Amino acid sequence: MGDDVINSEVEQRKERFKSFFKDKIGLENKNLIYLGVYLVIFILFYFQFKDSFRLGKNFVFLILPIITIILFLLKKPTLALLINIIGISFIIRLQNLPFLIDVTTGKYIPADPDAMAFLRYAQYILEHGKIMAVDTLRYYPYGFPGTAEFSFLANFIVYLYKLLSIFSSTFTLELVDIIYPPIAFAISLIFFFLLVKKLFNNNNNIALLSTAFLAILPSYLFRTLTGISDKEALATVFMFAAFYFYVESWMSKDNFKAILYGVIAGISTALTNLIWGGGVFMFLALGIFALIEILLNKFNKKDFYSYTSWIIVSLIILMFIFTQKYNLGTILLSSTTAIASF
Repeated sequence: MGDDVINSEVEQRKERFKSFFKDKIGLENKNLIYLGVYLVIFILFYFQFKDSFRLGKNFVFLILPIITIILFLLKKPTLALLINIIGISFIIRLQNLPFLIDVTTGKYIPADPDAMAFLRYAQYILEHGKIMAVDTLRYYPYGFPGTAEFSFLANFIVYLYKLLSIFSSTFTLELVDIIYPPIAFAISLIFFFLLVKKLFNNNNNIALLSTAFLAILPSYLFRTLTGISDKEALATVFMFAAFYFYVESWMSKDNFKAILYGVIAGISTALTNLIWGGGVFMFLALGIFALIEILLNKFNKKDFYSYTSWIIVSLIILMFIFTQKYNLGTILLSSTTAIASF
């Protein structure tokens, strides 16, 4: 009789314990399994790579797991895993930071020869307020007059420095210049995740897996590494944003939202092209896509609003800001923009 009472009390306590996790905290059996798998993988990751991190070890092995457990308890496993992908890959890109110090000056220097030009332009803008009209250190003795092509990225680095220096005086222009690629990379992964999720009917698993693959892709890893302060890192932020907002516009059922997202996609497309010459292929890709839709008789009025709001906004911005490269003649005759314009 006494054993039955004891067993009954034990069962009641088990039920209350389960109810606490399920109802109060929200940790159901599926999420509990996911959390257990995460902790096992994390422990193996710790013993395998704990000595490989020169920077950010406390963030990767202490702060990140705590944030992850909290998010799992709040029923947000997708957000938890996305933060892990972005956080770990961001820290990986910072590991060469101690090697990017000029022994003659004690200041940080870029790891890429082309990135040195952007650092010079950023230093000049910080001192004079705008980029020089002619770069006398290129194409001697005539100089290089096409500095407008590099103005947007150089100004971005300067304004990012001004923003970060508010929080700490340790941020110098040289330091911000070399860590900007990992910062831009982290933002680009957010837009890439949203893009893939939208394309695959809000499938979080496919979006997370795709984002993880992109984060460790060797070519993308190099272009977003600390010290590789070139165009691609920032350009991919706006490129993924442009594709995401265009897909949002195309899939929207409301004309107003289609135009709104189309305008945002157009602004993002223009910013991509202001930073990076490879952005012109966005016109080629979306132009061919729209042409195929027209040939298949799937192009309706709402699609027309999406497409025209995107291309008109992007081309007007480019023609207004970057007149040296984008004008009516080049837009209509270029192989990349002609199809989109047609």
